[in-house]
Amino acid sequence: MSTIRIHFFDSTGDAYDMTQCDDTIKNGDILVIESEKVVGLADTWPVAVTEHSGNLHILSDGQFETYRHEFGQDAGERVFTDEQIKVAKAIATAWGFELQTYPPQSLVDTAEQILAEQRADKERRGYSV
Repeated sequence: MSTIRIHFFDSTGDAYDMTQCDDTIKNGDILVIESEKVVGLADTWPVAVTEHSGNLHILSDGQFETYRHEFGQDAGERVFTDEQIKVAKAIATAWGFELQTYPPQSLVDTAEQILAEQRADKERRGYSV
């Protein structure tokens, strides 16, 4: 098992920015943003394991175990190890943060908003809904 590093930030914006420019933050490091109730995993596109994600990304299918690098020399390899995923979720749970549900509530909310807008548009045009 390799060392799992944990980094604490004041905001998810700070966490995201630092994953892009701080060489001490490595892929799979744990990101903790207590003020926003977010725990995430560092990557080129850092992702939250918690219900709240702030400025971090979410995996639409929730499959951290099968999330793979798409580009570069690591293309096709897993992004996160089982240990990194387990620790991130354990920290979130220990701190009382809700883990991400699937589909994520933000995607459900977005889908519901789109459907409501489509219904309203049809009604304005005189189509029955």
